[in-house]
Amino acid sequence: MIIIDSARKHNISDQDITFVYETANKSLVLQQEDGPPLTLLFGFDTIGRGLEVGYVINAENEIIVIHAMKIRPHYKNYLYG
Repeated sequence: MIIIDSARKHNISDQDITFVYETANKSLVLQQEDGPPLTLLFGFDTIGRGLEVGYVINAENEIIVIHAMKIRPHYKNYLYG
């Protein structure tokens, strides 16, 4: 798994990103017009915060984490529902 800088812009640590990736409760796949599908994972980090983590799979079949932040209100049902 590769975590790029855009995933860190909301100050979520690599450790917490990895934890959510490994333990996510739910996921949602979004089709993008100009790229590979984006998979959003919903789970809790190492201190219990609800997070969303987004990744794509590149042509080399590598997981590239491009997004991580505190879960937004419209996705909370994926985590708490």
